[in-house]
Amino acid sequence: MKPIKSFAVAIAGLVLAAASSHAVLLTDLLVSGATIQVGDKIFGNFTWDGTGGPGSAAGINVTGIGTGIGTDLYGIQFGGGLSQVGTGTSDWQLGYSVTIAPGYGNLISDIHQYANLNGTPGSLVNISEDVLNWPGGTVVATSHVGVGINFSNFDPTDPPAELNDTLVLGTPLQQVWIQKDILLQAAGPNDFAAVSILQQRFSQVPEPTTAGCFLLG
Repeated sequence: MKPIKSFAVAIAGLVLAAASSHAVLLTDLLVSGATIQVGDKIFGNFTWDGTGGPGSAAGINVTGIGTGIGTDLYGIQFGGGLSQVGTGTSDWQLGYSVTIAPGYGNLISDIHQYANLNGTPGSLVNISEDVLNWPGGTVVATSHVGVGINFSNFDPTDPPAELNDTLVLGTPLQQVWIQKDILLQAAGPNDFAAVSILQQRFSQVPEPTTAGCFLLG
């Protein structure tokens, strides 16, 4: 699997602006119509819920970093302290859409994800992801990243689990919808599990054109 490196950002939709090295609060992106454009990728329709409710998004920063040159693909990073300290379970759901901006003529073909995880041996971190072709539509790709009890790899559907994973779309799409579930579990009073960084970037292929058809005709 390919590791996730870095990305770059431009803000669109609502009147938000940030330099490539600056972050935007996830709470600002939960407003209807708020988007971030990173190169030819527009990120929007953000949702967040779970432990602590929507208000827990206040501690999450969203940044785009990258150049779009070579393997430095455009993408998005979520940063903040998500943790479960002591016996118990915490679970969050993150959603957003990714759309190729008008005029670029690309389709999304591969989705790369990475997570920075930490914890004690008696802990579990599992980040599940489904990629849909439409809200409530067909799941076109799925994966799990994480580490489990005693830090053995945990990946029930796509072993082995890694801190990074790549999802390949059978049919490249102009827009995809991401649904992530972030599960942290600590088995004992002195155990903890934590996630500090979630990164995701996107490969693309040129959109087929009708030029060849016209020439054949």
